Amino acid sequence: MRNDLVLEAGEVKARIHAEQVKNPSYVHTDWLRFTIYTRHAPAQEICFPPPADFYDEIADEHYGVASQAAQIASDVARILGPDYKAELQPQKGKDFYAWRFDILRKGHPIGWVGFLSNSQGLRGAAQSKTIHVNLEGMGCTFARPGWRDGMADYIDEHRGLLTRIDLAVDFFDGIQGGIERLPEQYKTGVMDHLGQRPAHKRDGTWDCDDRSPNKGRSYYIGSREAGKQTNVYEKGLKEFGYKSGNPWVRFELRYGNKKRVLPTDMLRRPADFFAGASDWHASILKERGAQAIPQKVSVEKELPIQTIEAEVERNARWFLNTCGPSFRLAFSYLSENIVLDLLEDPTAIPARLKKFSEQELKKVYSKVFTRVSQSGRADAAFC
Repeated sequence: MRNDLVLEAGEVKARIHAEQVKNPSYVHTDWLRFTIYTRHAPAQEICFPPPADFYDEIADEHYGVASQAAQIASDVARILGPDYKAELQPQKGKDFYAWRFDILRKGHPIGWVGFLSNSQGLRGAAQSKTIHVNLEGMGCTFARPGWRDGMADYIDEHRGLLTRIDLAVDFFDGIQGGIERLPEQYKTGVMDHLGQRPAHKRDGTWDCDDRSPNKGRSYYIGSREAGKQTNVYEKGLKEFGYKSGNPWVRFELRYGNKKRVLPTDMLRRPADFFAGASDWHASILKERGAQAIPQKVSVEKELPIQTIEAEVERNARWFLNTCGPSFRLAFSYLSENIVLDLLEDPTAIPARLKKFSEQELKKVYSKVFTRVSQSGRADAAFC
């Protein structure tokens, strides 16, 4: 079993090295997730043969979404290269998606495309309007040259949204000072960003009383909750085994879309976005011998979002407590024309909300209204 793993690890290392020779940016895309709304998804150009029980579990009106997902899975496999294939037999879904199509490389799953939702209510209805693509590290590593540009173009064509991307820089011969240098650098502020010291933690064999000989060491900077985390770890020990002493160290920057809008240019120019994460990230890339023009991924400001949500919550509670009963009467007893006349100005919004853009309101209104309506009526002090 270990020999098989070592052979696979050697293949991974060789593939990454070959990519770096052709593309000396030295930044490798190691994970990718993106979502496409069904209204922007490609029309079905292929037929897929689902099992008979699939028809029993899916509503007729949702069959079109399944067809779109099958098309996306086939398109993604084509972009990745000839070794990839979409397995168009629906499987039980993941991450709250009801169904998925697997994407295979040489018969082994390396990703999936999820569609429809297994959740109920507004959240489930919203998720069912999306199709999600998840490509794991092996899927990205062995894809054909140029796949990132092709995938970025595909996402743009269908107005997709990146939800996760991992950017990795590999030091096959180790780093100067070893991974041991990281805690001291953290203490002295080398990893500070915009005047803030990020969260950090250690994992693995850092102390004599914390020996995990099959794992090696990891040092985390940032957090998943913040949408940006870097994991520096002894990949050589992880891939080849602790006893190998392999010096390979990886710096893996993981971006999520929780507080950011991730541009597809992160696929086209990964080195620029790795360098733009912080001065420390830029120095790591320089240490690797790569050049880049730092490109930041801006964080949505917390305070404005909280302010918008607070104002929308006031409005939602007022609607539920005060306006709702009156609106119900008007909707029940007035003619449709009169009701439409009352709502004829599409730009009319409450005065307290006029300071926010339509896009800002759209972003939070459904979420806040759902939360308020499910928590019960507010008392008059909130209105």
